[in-house]
Amino acid sequence: GLSMGGATTSNFLMYHGDLFSHYGIWSYANVDIANLCNVTGLADEKNQAAVQALGDKKIMLAYGSWDFGMESCRQFGEILRKLGVPYRELEVPAAHDWENWQLTYAWAAKNFFWK
Repeated sequence: GLSMGGATTSNFLMYHGDLFSHYGIWSYANVDIANLCNVTGLADEKNQAAVQALGDKKIMLAYGSWDFGMESCRQFGEILRKLGVPYRELEVPAAHDWENWQLTYAWAAKNFFWK
């Protein structure tokens, strides 16, 4: 998902991570979702099991160098890192625009989806 779709995709990943094998969060992420996972404690077993299952997913965070959604993607990546969930990250020389998403899609098609 790109832009608002990236926020939706980050919600899907954290709430329904079992639905897809690949998640592309491009140009915006919902960082408030960290509250669901209780990043500091991971107290309950249900959350721990859900987070462990994310390790089997292919997750890609992408944003442009001048993208206003860049910081949310980076923060979401930091949350995934703290949870021990692997992901790929891509920064392209673009803003929050179609140039960004064309470059991102071209890279993802070659290096993420089919590799």
